[in-house]
Amino acid sequence: MPTTDPDHPTPPAAGHVLVRVATDDDDAALLRVERVSFTPDAGFPSQWDRSRTTHFAPHEDPADSLVAVLDGEIVGFVRTGVAVPVPENAHVLAVQGLEVDPAVRRRGVGSALLRAVEERARGRGARKIQLRVFATNAPAQALYASHGYVVEGVLRAEFVIDGQPVDDVVMARFLAT
Repeated sequence: MPTTDPDHPTPPAAGHVLVRVATDDDDAALLRVERVSFTPDAGFPSQWDRSRTTHFAPHEDPADSLVAVLDGEIVGFVRTGVAVPVPENAHVLAVQGLEVDPAVRRRGVGSALLRAVEERARGRGARKIQLRVFATNAPAQALYASHGYVVEGVLRAEFVIDGQPVDDVVMARFLAT
């Protein structure tokens, strides 16, 4: 079983996923994951700059991200944060990006990250986890649905990517209180 307690990780057996809180020292490995996993079906081409030399933005707290480690190598991450920065929305934890190295997809990395997000949400008293995913990213939508996320809405033609309209799908998972 993958280890998913980001605050108290235990060394996993070979082939098992460890999820832990990111640190500044993870920057280069996370940038590598970004570079190999980016596609226009899952991200904004206008925001992707291959000349970038760091993963973390200057204002970004690494502790807002969880990293997935498989056989000693960082192979994925998820960034979390507030959905809307007002007290009335404090019960919602937002997934603001999840990426997994294509070389290890379908090995439980994305699932381990989503379980860790749920633990983080519960630990912070959240009752809902929300995310947004492009309609063109069917594999991600299937992963989220397999973890209990439901479609709350679709923003039709919210983006234009490579000249084509792309719907933005809002999904959420409600946590038992």
